[in-house]
Amino acid sequence: MREIALCLLLSVSGALAHAEPPVQSRELQILWTGLGYQVGIDNDPPWSGALIELDGQSVYVIESPDAYYPPTVVHLRCYPEETLPLGGDGLMSITAHVALQEARKRLKLPESAFSELMPVVYGELQGYEVVYKDLAQNSEAKLAFVTNRQGQLMTQQAWTLPGKITHAQPALTRVWENIQFVSSVR
Repeated sequence: MREIALCLLLSVSGALAHAEPPVQSRELQILWTGLGYQVGIDNDPPWSGALIELDGQSVYVIESPDAYYPPTVVHLRCYPEETLPLGGDGLMSITAHVALQEARKRLKLPESAFSELMPVVYGELQGYEVVYKDLAQNSEAKLAFVTNRQGQLMTQQAWTLPGKITHAQPALTRVWENIQFVSSVR
């Protein structure tokens, strides 16, 4: 009898050892920001989003849930008064470089704290992004300067633990690829 119980226990534990890990749901919750665009954020586990005033400007803040690793915060800022002509990639590149220099001065960070500015496309948004070490926040950050199809400027900024931005990237990509402006929503 003991041998049968032991065999059953070993076969069950062996089956569990070879079981596939559960697949995390990629269900999104679609949130209207009140700033002329909607954003899709993870719903399992549910992330949260809220509109706040920061430095006199409306910023949509998205936060990972408490149990999420690495903890991540995203700020989305729109500049409705700032637009670039469509197809003006050269102008977008110049704008991104100038904005990056301004951000570097405001953050008081050396140029060596920033990676190279790289072109990106996230859904209907395109532009440039950079990764940097935010010493004041003791975090690693990603900053993207993008425009939508109408040329409206937006910055997307995310912070997480030092060295963990690549771990947070899939969630960031889902957020950034699921931003749609009112003029684009059908």
